[in-house]
Amino acid sequence: MSNKDAETESAANRIAGVVISGGQSRRWGGGDKFLAKLAGKTLLRHVVDQVRDQVRLLTLNANGAAGRYQGLGLAVV
Repeated sequence: MSNKDAETESAANRIAGVVISGGQSRRWGGGDKFLAKLAGKTLLRHVVDQVRDQVRLLTLNANGAAGRYQGLGLAVV
């Protein structure tokens, strides 16, 4: 592992991330944008897959029942 890789990994171990999914979706026409599908996966899954390895802890801020986001392994607040 290069020094740059070690520095990047070390930084990721210190950073927590929050995915904000708390809007009312007025312009979307109602419903949960993050549960909409794109290329066979929810938009939320696409975001989580891109961000998860860049942070130590990833939390989801969302409206409504937390059970809608089960299976992602995220704390929902």
